[in-house]
Amino acid sequence: MIAAIGEFIKNIVIFLIFSAFIDMILPNNEYKKYINIVVGLILMILIIQPVSKLLFQNQTDFERMIFHRNMEMNQKSIQHQKKIYEDQQNQWIIKSYKDQLEKQTKMLLSTHISRPISELSIEVNEDAHTDQFGMINKILLTVHVDSSAQSTKKLSKDSVRPIEKIVIQSQQPTSSSSIKDVESLLLEKNIKNLLANFYNLSSDNIIITVQKN
Repeated sequence: MIAAIGEFIKNIVIFLIFSAFIDMILPNNEYKKYINIVVGLILMILIIQPVSKLLFQNQTDFERMIFHRNMEMNQKSIQHQKKIYEDQQNQWIIKSYKDQLEKQTKMLLSTHISRPISELSIEVNEDAHTDQFGMINKILLTVHVDSSAQSTKKLSKDSVRPIEKIVIQSQQPTSSSSIKDVESLLLEKNIKNLLANFYNLSSDNIIITVQKN
């Protein structure tokens, strides 16, 4: 900066000496005033040039800074859009994959079990950054059983005689398994074994609900 100022002053001094020398050697005629105008313009250019160069240099630095900032913002925007696109793509892949699993499971059950499946939900590992991505975590399904097929025919009041109420006392409480229908237990066990062997999944991760119509 100091060297530039020294150079600027040096140029001004040299020009002033040169213009004074020209002024001395030129005769006093009508062209001298035009020469003085030209000399004055050159002096103004010499004075303005360093200032304009400094201003344009600052402007260039400012434009360069704005350009780099815009490039950084565009790059961040592109990375953000890329992440959104990847997340949407992963969601679409997971949804398609789960739909295929559910179709496959329903087809598998329909070939082995003659019971309607009303609800089926499969949970998978959705973290694409792990080795377990896409693995089945849990299967939840609801099976309907027609209870009318298991019930006996109703008898009319005239065909039976009233009987006395019999009360059986038991010292041990009734277990939860005895409350559940035997057919429902067998059905649940068969479905769990089928899905566990097919998907290599623990039976604890297969939740089955048996509903009677």
